[in-house]
Amino acid sequence: MMSQASPEERRDCEAVDLEELRDKARRCARTMRNKAARLPPYDGSDGTFWVVHKGMRDDLELGLRLLWTRDTGHRKGGWFKARELDRCFHLTAVDLRLLPNVRYEGRGPVAPLVFDLLLQEFFGEAYSCVWFEYAKEKLTADASDVREVRHWRLFCDAEWEPLEAMREEARRELRALGWIEMRELERGSSEAVKGSPSGG
Repeated sequence: MMSQASPEERRDCEAVDLEELRDKARRCARTMRNKAARLPPYDGSDGTFWVVHKGMRDDLELGLRLLWTRDTGHRKGGWFKARELDRCFHLTAVDLRLLPNVRYEGRGPVAPLVFDLLLQEFFGEAYSCVWFEYAKEKLTADASDVREVRHWRLFCDAEWEPLEAMREEARRELRALGWIEMRELERGSSEAVKGSPSGG
């Protein structure tokens, strides 16, 4: 299920202990998922913004700043129209090397293999139902200071069960924003995850 790592990139990672890396990803995901389960959902309002800070983690072992939240109120907030898109589990990742005021001496860019392992641990069997967005976002007060950010969202029903099926209307809405479903990436379209935004 390593859809984001090419054969060449996997060979480059041969020197890395795969099981050790997988264990780091598993521990990270377990900790963050358990913490988010005890917090209320983030609905985009100022009143729940503290949830974002609580759900954030700088993982020096993986070289990433990660954010894991349960998001709601997408339709009320005007972000989406389709009813299926009203709530989701949301994972965000930023390479620590790109962040200002963060002391991190990583050896190089985060390998796609790391993202693969994280996605498997965070989303499990629902991996292929996740939607991916690659974006450039302003992370500091400087309007010209934009950074590469990756988002993955798993849309859910009212009971927080993953949506395995979605109307084409909802799919069109997401694709119009440049988002890609992981099952599409598994068929070979991995450029967006590796760093070439397809839009949005």
